Amino acid sequence: MKNAKLLTCKNEKQASLRQFDLREIDNEDKYAFSRLHYLERIREIIKAVERYCPGKKILELGSAQSNMSLLLAEKGFSSIALDINIEFLKYSQSKYETGKVAWICANAMDLPFQKESLDGVIIAELLEHCAYPEKIVEGACNCLKQEGFLIITTPNADCVINREAKFSRMKIDRFSLQKREFGPAGEAHLFALSLKDILSVLPDNFKILGTSYLNSILLNSHTYFLYRRLTLRLLKRLQMVASALPLLNIKLCNSIMVYSQKRKTCHLPASGPIEKKRISKKNGMESLVSIIVANYNGAHLLPECLSSLREQDYPHIEITVVDNGSIDKSSRVTKNYGARFIELGHNYGLSVAYNRGAQASSGDYLFFVNNDMRFERDCVSKLVQVIRGRDNSIFAVDPLQYNWEGNKIIHYQGVFVRISSLKSVFSEMFFPLPPLIKTYVPSQEIAEIPWGCAGSLMVKKDMFEELGGFDKTFFIDLEDTDLCWRAWLRGWRTLFVPQAKLYHKRGASLDEESSKKSNELRENLPRLVFQRIVSQQKNYQRFALKVLDPTSILLIFSLKLVSVLLYSVSSKTLIAKGILRAFFLTLKGLPDALKERKRIGQTTVMSNCQIIARFCNDKTPTALIWPVPGVLREKKKNQ
Repeated sequence: MKNAKLLTCKNEKQASLRQFDLREIDNEDKYAFSRLHYLERIREIIKAVERYCPGKKILELGSAQSNMSLLLAEKGFSSIALDINIEFLKYSQSKYETGKVAWICANAMDLPFQKESLDGVIIAELLEHCAYPEKIVEGACNCLKQEGFLIITTPNADCVINREAKFSRMKIDRFSLQKREFGPAGEAHLFALSLKDILSVLPDNFKILGTSYLNSILLNSHTYFLYRRLTLRLLKRLQMVASALPLLNIKLCNSIMVYSQKRKTCHLPASGPIEKKRISKKNGMESLVSIIVANYNGAHLLPECLSSLREQDYPHIEITVVDNGSIDKSSRVTKNYGARFIELGHNYGLSVAYNRGAQASSGDYLFFVNNDMRFERDCVSKLVQVIRGRDNSIFAVDPLQYNWEGNKIIHYQGVFVRISSLKSVFSEMFFPLPPLIKTYVPSQEIAEIPWGCAGSLMVKKDMFEELGGFDKTFFIDLEDTDLCWRAWLRGWRTLFVPQAKLYHKRGASLDEESSKKSNELRENLPRLVFQRIVSQQKNYQRFALKVLDPTSILLIFSLKLVSVLLYSVSSKTLIAKGILRAFFLTLKGLPDALKERKRIGQTTVMSNCQIIARFCNDKTPTALIWPVPGVLREKKKNQ
């Protein structure tokens, strides 16, 4: 490319682009961190295009200086530089030297290309300027051929120096974002995107090929005097190492790059899902049920799970397996059973997987299941019969669970009982409201329950979406408690249906049981147990902050602090550390939890006391330590 310093700029916009080039491409100081960061991003994008792009026709959206398009043209690609600003394109044309480049002035929201006409699309540092980034991505994806290649780069919202609001928070108010999008000079960022945000705006028919973190903040003006002593070749290697460090790169890298590929259109066999538009709603039994299976390295579990789902006597189902970054043959196994396979590329936990599956589903009912289950042939039809047949206040239904051998019931009707001793108050890891704890009682009748099991829960999709789905901050544990409790606050009921039956190989999906039995893996158990404790306790604390009354919140947190001391002196330091770590994470997420509390309060029609009173089992002989505030008073009123 021509040297940017030699170009004549006709207006301020062209001059601003020249300043960018002077700082990032033609900087005389080869060690300037702005230049190093820019070149690293361009280098990684070009490397990915050369490796994965199936053809030569490449579109760069929001091209600005068009450096990417010009470099790709020099390497033999047919580049298309598209920008909404004609002055930017004129400046880019003045740098043109060799190769094939087309300059197009158009809006990224309304691309002037035929469907499936491009081999690759690059969306570099554009989404953070747009009020509707998902529409930008959708438009670009429609222009891609099958197996076409998509690259997205954007500033990293999780970087420690990021001061901009996350997209997941800002997207609620799109109207105000529209007023500010692209900014007065086309430079203002509306928000920053995390890796989860980028994955959330990608269509479901895209396969994640890889993700990278770029531009480590360790290269900055304060460390300049150190790294300038290295050779450029060695410095490039250090950049690659810094961007590849697990965990640290998430917090210490300024940019994210996600590269993905459009899947081929595949036709499911006749036993596959029925299109929703062909289903008549005159008869409730003809409603489509979307079954969402959460999976993580479960290739050995999926055959029994998927085969039992395929054999259901309910005819109108679609099955989606949402994969949390498995490295086994889960994808191949899923395809063998004609189910859809959505790859997340990373283990984001149960809530995120379920939410992504729900977004991709078209059924009236969503059936969330674990991969370590097999189902009686009439399980789905029994659940649908109940969820559609009673009244409009039913939100979810929960089936009966046997152990894998079928000789023991492990999940049935849930009720609240009072904890019988002071020791239990401090030793119990979770109870929804002191001094109550959930337990199970035998039941052969359909009955109300406080919450169902997230591993086998059927919900109405419209209600699920109104609730906002599962709390995405819950990695594992209590996601079902939180969801169903928020539904109860709206007056939406969860029912236990003992006629619907399944068999659960408990812990198999997490490989917990095999870990406990293996001497070789036993050394890793403390770390796994610690992570599980932290997740459980953090979720419990966030749940309390979101929905419980101030007195209960104070009581719960006080008991947890006391339990930390008791665990410490009883040599159970791992649990104590886990609770303390959860406290720190809860404090970090406190502003968001309080916003959620305010939002939930706007739709509440039932009090916590009313909900709890419905499930207190007076027949259970337990000692009363202290009364739950309001519960006895509510029960007297009901009498």
